[in-house]
Amino acid sequence: MNKPSDNPADPFKKALAEATKVMADDPDLTVSYSVDPPGMTADTVRLPQVSRRMTREEVLLARGTADAFALRRKFHDDAVAAKYAPQGQMARDLFDAMENARVEAVGARYMPGTAGNIDAKIANEARRKGYDQITQASDAPLSVAAGYLIRQLATGRPLPVDWDEPDRVARSIQRMKIKHAVLTSVDRDDLADGGSIIWAETVAAVRRLSPGTTMETLIPDFRGITDQIDRIVEAAPEVVSHNMETVRRLTRQVRIQAQYDRSLEVLRYLKANGVNRTKTGIMLGLGETEDELYQTLDDVRSVGVDVVTLGQYLQPSPRHLPVQRFVEPEEFERLGAYARTLGFRHVESSPLVRSSYHAERHVH
Repeated sequence: MNKPSDNPADPFKKALAEATKVMADDPDLTVSYSVDPPGMTADTVRLPQVSRRMTREEVLLARGTADAFALRRKFHDDAVAAKYAPQGQMARDLFDAMENARVEAVGARYMPGTAGNIDAKIANEARRKGYDQITQASDAPLSVAAGYLIRQLATGRPLPVDWDEPDRVARSIQRMKIKHAVLTSVDRDDLADGGSIIWAETVAAVRRLSPGTTMETLIPDFRGITDQIDRIVEAAPEVVSHNMETVRRLTRQVRIQAQYDRSLEVLRYLKANGVNRTKTGIMLGLGETEDELYQTLDDVRSVGVDVVTLGQYLQPSPRHLPVQRFVEPEEFERLGAYARTLGFRHVESSPLVRSSYHAERHVH
């Protein structure tokens, strides 16, 4: 009679092994765990070891690796791949990277949970191989970069969150002796927390390593979810900014996933919950009228916004909306004068203004 195992990780490892066989559609597959690098042969899969402690990182890495191998087992055809594989090492590496991305994208359609698990695997590999330290595009392995890009396009999932980023940002600010930092980010609506946790941790890291630095956080709307916005409020940067960007009529065209009233509510909520300085930015030249701009200024001031910036919209690329008009400096002057009558603490209004223009002044 076998003695029952007292290793708390064993039930998890057994369940993961069985799930891997089911996902791979291969009941005879042998699944093992080892401190050696993960790998897969014709009839075996070797997963990363999971210790008795069952740390979060160990569990996520094991699940992500298992899912990646199982999906390749199920959706990859060795004969077809061999038939179409190109000549030359670089071409073959690119081919393999694209095939991995295809397999993961197909798998994510059938089993959506696999995408999040594989995110953890990718993040671990990137850290282990030093990809998170790359500062120049030329230093990135072409096949790896292509694989990441194709996976993002095929699955719609950005790269996983880099949890070391807050400390790296803080160290950079410390080394450059920055007195005032404007922090911004891409939208991460794909994450359950909307990216709010890493936002809060970044502010905390800057406070810890560079306590003399003041900060402005230029945040997304977090889909109006107050639990996520609360993390920004609790982090207490000196200025919290959320850009309206345009007038009500053009919001759906300019900000595809945003809502005019939701952005107003985010700004109102920030101020009502104790944020010292709230701020917003508006772009001109997208087809709005001057009267619409006056109304937008009224709207943002009505929710307590302290700082407003107005600047000329410039088309970043041919894929972006074209400039409808180049606004005369005199119109910027009129809008700025009107904004000051509404009681904003700071108003920046001229063609070359951007949301971070004179940002250090907006703390006071």
